[in-house]
Amino acid sequence: MRKVFALFVAVVLLAWTSLTYAKLRTTRRGMLWLLPKLSAETFSLETAMVGVAGVVVGTLSGYLSVAVGYALVALAAGIPGVRTWRTPEVFSSAFGAIESAVERRRYLLGRPWGVHLGPVPEARVQRDIPFWTPPELGRPLLCDIWQPAAEVPLSGLGLVYLHGSAWTLLDKDCGTRTLFRHLVAQGHVVMDVAYRLYPETDIAGMVGDAKRAVAWLKANAAEYGVDPDRIVLGGASAGGHVALLAAYTAGHPELTPADVRDADTSVRGVLGWYSPVDLAACYEHYENATLAEMMPDRPDWNTPPSPLMRRLLGADAERLGFQKVPAGRLDWIVGGSPQQVPERYALLSPITHVRAGCPPTLLMQGRVDIIVPPGPSVEMQERLRRAGVEAALLLLPHADHGFDLLGTNWSPMARQALWHAERFLALMAGPEEFRPVDSERRSTSHGVAGIAPAEA
Repeated sequence: MRKVFALFVAVVLLAWTSLTYAKLRTTRRGMLWLLPKLSAETFSLETAMVGVAGVVVGTLSGYLSVAVGYALVALAAGIPGVRTWRTPEVFSSAFGAIESAVERRRYLLGRPWGVHLGPVPEARVQRDIPFWTPPELGRPLLCDIWQPAAEVPLSGLGLVYLHGSAWTLLDKDCGTRTLFRHLVAQGHVVMDVAYRLYPETDIAGMVGDAKRAVAWLKANAAEYGVDPDRIVLGGASAGGHVALLAAYTAGHPELTPADVRDADTSVRGVLGWYSPVDLAACYEHYENATLAEMMPDRPDWNTPPSPLMRRLLGADAERLGFQKVPAGRLDWIVGGSPQQVPERYALLSPITHVRAGCPPTLLMQGRVDIIVPPGPSVEMQERLRRAGVEAALLLLPHADHGFDLLGTNWSPMARQALWHAERFLALMAGPEEFRPVDSERRSTSHGVAGIAPAEA
């Protein structure tokens, strides 16, 4: 009976671990498998350790089949973790030597591989601070400010962070606390922004909110110990897309609201986790056309959360908006398909706005992302480099969308991304040569490098 149970557990673990190798598809119920796949990726090393223990126990007990079963578990689970650990660093070719910047940060991860992130000083958090009130909305937009513990010296850098959202759902303070604790332990200040979402606004409105957040942090920099010239934009998924678009279009007449048109919204750098850089490519990869056939009519966006969601999420059920399904429908959010409104897709894609003078950029994503295709990120990195912009792209071999949000302390993928993000921000807090060009120059050089604004 023990042997049968042990073999059953091995089969279950092997089936679960096999998800790490799967390339999910949106319209083949792939999204239903995303959470189990992320959990398999996150705990791959722990699963491999269980497999090794099973081999030892099976061998000592004389159960050869059990030992073989758990050996397969250890192998299947260990390969993704080891491949992630061995992912080449992407800094040296883009940014050169980083030792001097790294030496100044006490709690930086010493290596991109390991089993657990380890403790850091507890951050100080001020929640629900208003940074702008839309006249037509009647309520302020809020942010949380994460500041270092009293014993941690300030770096002078401020990170304006935009949460993942599919442009439709979720909110600030959702799956990011571990990330923020580690970044704040480097002396940085994090502004976690609750920007407006669709259908309350469109993508241009979201970009406007990001620029308002940058302008607000610059105006209040002295209060938080931030250098106005050392502000970085960052975000995950759709939030990363909005961050990149805002960073590359300071002063752009169509993407800069009138109330901040005279403000300095330029930033020193920008980083994105699994961020769409080409919306037309994302439309195809996410199979929006098929989704449109499956659900042609727009849902009632005012539908309250289901009883199940209320039981699972409690008071956060309304705030996070998981009832807004299907999220990420670009044909609704942009105003049509890429064939119908190609100019809108071009305007709202960061890759369109690559040019000399863009801020230094770090992109991080998985090679098998179900939502964001990696190809356009590779192309954008090459365009940035050809334009003379420092840019790095971290591609993780087995990682899918949202790889850093589940079990962040234990995930080898999350650790790799954090290791790179920490070093990028250390650089942005340091050498003067990474200071961005002034906003006046930026406002006159939009579009693809070498193409006039009217032609872009």
